[in-house]
Parts: sequence; C-alpha cells; structure tokens
Amino acid sequence: MKKALFLSACLLVLAGSLVFAAGEREDPAAVDAFPTGPIEIIIPGGAGGGVDVPVRAMAPFLEAELGVPIVPNNLAGATGAIAYTALARSTPDGYTIGYTTSPAFVTVYVQGALYAHPIEDFEHLAQVIFNAQAITVRADSPFQSFEELLAHAESNPESLSLTHTGAASVKALMGNLLADEGYDFRLVAMDGDAGTIVSLLGGHVDAGIIMAPLTVEYVESGDMRVLALSGHPREDLPGVPTFEQVGFSMPIGGTTHGFVAPKGVDPAILATLRQAIHNVIHNPEFQAEAQRLGLNLSYADHNSYREFLQSIYPVLRAQF
Repeated sequence: MKKALFLSACLLVLAGSLVFAAGEREDPAAVDAFPTGPIEIIIPGGAGGGVDVPVRAMAPFLEAELGVPIVPNNLAGATGAIAYTALARSTPDGYTIGYTTSPAFVTVYVQGALYAHPIEDFEHLAQVIFNAQAITVRADSPFQSFEELLAHAESNPESLSLTHTGAASVKALMGNLLADEGYDFRLVAMDGDAGTIVSLLGGHVDAGIIMAPLTVEYVESGDMRVLALSGHPREDLPGVPTFEQVGFSMPIGGTTHGFVAPKGVDPAILATLRQAIHNVIHNPEFQAEAQRLGLNLSYADHNSYREFLQSIYPVLRAQF
C-alpha cells in the first residue's frame, strides 16, 4: 500500500513537471506572429546620456521594421548592473531586450555585482557601436609619436601623467594594460572627457585618453595631436596609427554597445530581432541621423559580438 501511494505521488509530481514545462514553451502561434505588442528596451543609463541617445535614435526605425511600438526603459545605477539584472530576470519572450555597453557589461559580473554571466546567460543580438579611444597630447608636446611617449614612460616610471575617467572605466583599463607592459604612467582621474580636454589644453597633464571623435576639432584647430587610436584607422584623423599598427596590443581599447535578450528566447524570435537591428544599422536614413548625433556605428552580428565578449572576459578577470 505504501509503495502504491509512493508511486502515485511520483506520478503526480512528474505530471505536474510536464505541465509546467509545457507551459514554459513558447506557443508556436505566438512565435509565428511575433511581434504583436510593444517591445521594451532596457537601457543601463539615464535619459539623455551616452547609452540612451543611440537607443532613442534607433527606436523609430525599429518600429518601422517590426511594426510595433518600442518602449525605452531607463534603469540607471550600479554601472549597469541594475539594468542587466532586470533583463536577465525578464520573461524570455522577445518583448524585453536590453542595450549593453562593454567592458562594463562584463566588468559588473567579474566584480560580483551581476549574477548573470554576460556570455552564457544572455542571447546576443548584435553589436552596433564602437567608441574608439585616442592617446592625445597638446600640439606643443615634445612627444611626436606613441613610441616616443612609451619610451619615456618606460625609462621614467610615473613621470608622465595620463588621464582616465574612473577606476572601472575603459580608459583606466587602458592605463592598467600599459602598466602591465612596463609603461608606468601616473594615472589621473578626470570628470569625463570634458575634464580631460580642459586639463590637457591647460597644460595640467601630459597626455589624455579621449574618445576619438571628440579630438577631431582640437586636432584641426592645431591645439592637440593624437598619437595612437584603438580600433581601425579613421578618416577624420588621417595619418594617426592604431595601436596594432605601432605594434602594441590593446585588447580593450574602446567602448562597445550592443543588444542582448534574456536567455531562452525562441530562435525564430531572435532571428526576427537580429534582422531588424541589422536593417536599421544599414539604413542610410538612420546612418545619416547617427552621423548627426555623433554615433560611431560599428555593426557585428550576434556571433561576432559574443566572440568579442569572450575575448575581453579573461582580460577583465585578470584586472579585477
């Protein structure tokens, strides 16, 4: 009798599990019809900020592609951990996706502020922006090249000041990576790129790490000289070499923006979202708007974006 009751209980538990699992599966009709309602985009920053502007610029173009409203939702704080946590815990039905910035997307996990793994616990949709960084000096600086700057830093540790914008910023990471290779600068924290520009032009620091597009007007005016760039050569900074071109490996040399979804979204829905993002980034009208806003578009598909995150993960793990 006890054995029979035990078997009956097991069957009830199994039946309940099967029903629950069936309920968790996406309805095929809902998948085929996707999307039928508003899509929320969680943004890891406040309204009007650097991670908000790109999403709001893309929103009307995404609406045209998908045929439904796009609803930006700003969840600022904790270097993005609040936003990424909310996204990881959202229903994986395609109606909630998130905007990311890296290396912060990886850093908050490495530092323990985010429980969800940035590579394994999300579905990656695309990379859309890369903000290159520039090693910059005043035009009257004695250093004419990146190699000269490094040689002096190597021979005279901490004799040269180099700016960054916070201990967890990509600029601070770049300074740390330089130090790891034996080039010891005296790292000085600034209040954003604007603070660096003021200090550099005022002669208060020797060199600064500045988002590349922001240096163009000062190079053209003859006030600054850019010694090296992360990423690829830029038409608006002709003749400036990249780190790779001068033989220096800089695995994290800029800020990358992308889109992700919570783990478990149906592959067909992911394909729809990925195609929509692809179409927007390659839309000439959006490209013109992005240029007007100073957005540095750099598209990579979901596989390439995931591979990029995988490549910077061990670097950030070693730093933190």
